[in-house]
This record gives sequence, C-alpha cells and structure tokens, in this order.
Amino acid sequence: MGEPGIHTSLVRAIPQGVQLLTQINDLMLDIYLLVADVDFDRIPDILPEKRFQQEGQIHVSSLGLEDEPVEDEMESILANMDSEDTVLFFCADEQAYHIALDFINYDGERAFRPVS
Repeated sequence: MGEPGIHTSLVRAIPQGVQLLTQINDLMLDIYLLVADVDFDRIPDILPEKRFQQEGQIHVSSLGLEDEPVEDEMESILANMDSEDTVLFFCADEQAYHIALDFINYDGERAFRPVS
C-alpha cells in the first residue's frame, strides 16, 4: 500500500473530492481527486482561479476507467510531473478514489463535500 517517499496532507475537502498537497521525493505537487465523470469544462470551477496564474503545469487524467490498475495510471502521470505542478484526477468511482489515496500514502479524512 502506497509508495515509499510519498507524503500527503489534506488541503481541503471539495465537492466530490479532496485537494491534497503531496511531496514525492523533492517534488511538491497539488493533487485533486474527484469522484466524477471526466468533464474538462468543469476544470475552471474546480481549480482556484489563482492556480491558472501560477507557475507549473496543470495535468488532467482519469482513474478507473481503463483496464489498467489505478496505481499504474497514477504512476505514469506522477512520473512526468515537475514541482509546483497540479494534477486533477477524475475517479470513475469511490473504489478508484480510495485506491488513489492509498497510493499517495494519504491516511487522513477521506470524506468530501457533497455537490450543492
């Protein structure tokens, strides 16, 4: 369960997910995990406006939609990120959400705010 060298803490609960700060070796990453259908039009509503004015890239991916294990999908995305990057993972279901949280060694509160 989880990868060594990964430390994750909760930033905030958001509708249908969480925002996390994750340190992977020397990289600091802003990770969003949502249990929702992939919807690129929602990205500006999910990420804070100031994020679009900061350094670093924004990556978007889905988890649990393909036959590939969630851990492999996450590893392939995280391996190509730089410090200060943001990644938004749309999780197909709560099982993919919990597998993703386990992979990044998150052991805090997992509840998220319902959609209002």
